[in-house]
Amino acid sequence: MLLRTVLLLAAPLLFALPAQAATADDEAWIARYIASGQAPGLTPSSAQVREIAFAQLGEHVGRRVRFVLNDGRSRHGIVESVGGGQVQVRAQFGSGFFLYGLSRSDIRSIQLD
Repeated sequence: MLLRTVLLLAAPLLFALPAQAATADDEAWIARYIASGQAPGLTPSSAQVREIAFAQLGEHVGRRVRFVLNDGRSRHGIVESVGGGQVQVRAQFGSGFFLYGLSRSDIRSIQLD
């Protein structure tokens, strides 16, 4: 009878300890994820923005980039291909995607997202 009472009282403590450790691990993972700048909806800090040259775009096919155009407008998308002074960018539009091209001469700067 005494053993049964001890087990019943100790059971919640045994199960509570791993849950707290998992919570601390989760919080650490969330903090690293947010600090990485990869979390959706977060705008990267200026320290995380990396500017690249047009000549380097071929190395970043498949990556999200931000193009600042000569007139000040910006365009976001995923680099699909680069060639002949043009870059093909895939952008989301509504529930789908579309491709468009940008000329090297129209781009002021390129930043990796």
